[in-house]
Amino acid sequence: MSSNQPMNPQTAGRTLLIICGGLVAGPLVFLVIVAAMAQMQPSWTAAGPVTWIGAGIAVVSLLTACFLPGLLARSMIQRAKQDLPRGEVGEANSALLRIATTASMNKYIIRFALLEGAAFLCAIGALLEGNWVALAVALFMIAVMLAMFPWPPRFESTRDDLLQQFNDRR
Repeated sequence: MSSNQPMNPQTAGRTLLIICGGLVAGPLVFLVIVAAMAQMQPSWTAAGPVTWIGAGIAVVSLLTACFLPGLLARSMIQRAKQDLPRGEVGEANSALLRIATTASMNKYIIRFALLEGAAFLCAIGALLEGNWVALAVALFMIAVMLAMFPWPPRFESTRDDLLQQFNDRR
């Protein structure tokens, strides 16, 4: 299968778990290292510019992660509507399932990448400035990623929602 082909629905869920697991594990492992190395100051007022920039980017990333991936997935479904094969109904349904699967995967990967970047920046702020604010924001971003983790039922529900959106617009 070439890289521009939609993902096979049978392997997509497992692949997505691996990718999202890696996106969560990166900042989590880095935070463990930061906590072991950094001299944390118990004061919330000791936060420096990296911490506040990281916290601001975390807010923007969180808001962006709520809206952008869904918009991109809907755009992908709209384009698929035009490119769907005109063959038999079975072929069209199979192609549609593969497209919805790929759009669902993209939705989760983009969301997690946005959140991971903010978590890393806040972890760097904790390391450089040694305060609890950056550490707390980084942990919050990781907690959000864990709360949104694409376990198979959640992933299948997202895919089915995209399929429904496609059928509603058809």
